[in-house]
Amino acid sequence: MTKKEIYRWKQKLGKVRETVMLLLMLIAGGAYALSGYGETTGELTLIRESETDFHAEENETLEASEHRIHETTAVLEQEQREAPEASEQELQEQSATSEQEPQEAHAGSGEDTVTADTIMNQEKNDKINLNTATLEELDSLPGIGPATAQKIIEYRETWGGFAVPEEIRNVKRIGEKTYEKLKDKITV
Repeated sequence: MTKKEIYRWKQKLGKVRETVMLLLMLIAGGAYALSGYGETTGELTLIRESETDFHAEENETLEASEHRIHETTAVLEQEQREAPEASEQELQEQSATSEQEPQEAHAGSGEDTVTADTIMNQEKNDKINLNTATLEELDSLPGIGPATAQKIIEYRETWGGFAVPEEIRNVKRIGEKTYEKLKDKITV
């Protein structure tokens, strides 16, 4: 941008600022007039009296709430002083029960437990990892020849690997049909 264009933009911004300020002043003036403070002193006195009544009622409500909070706190503190030992015993019983439950669940069947991690690892072992596969491994995939396998490796090196298996579609010569053949055989 030239200095002349910058100068014109600054002038336009100045005009926009002036317009915004004028609108804000109009809004503030309208709000002031609608609030009743811009009217005669007799009405102003009535408004102030009603505000005073409102604040008095609000203070009474707050004092009542504070009183209830103090009463509740005192009751809770009294209960804690009366039964600290009982609560400690209950906690110890609960922790002992929770420690026994997992042991009981695993005892009895004698079989190895299969976790989701084990299943995922088995599935990943059957699939070829696009981020670590060799040229030969990639070449063994359906629809992938040595040239396309080399393109996959080049893509992996250029872009720092694959984030998701679907990203293989970004490699030249791999379209939707080839991806459909590959999707169950690849992982990242």
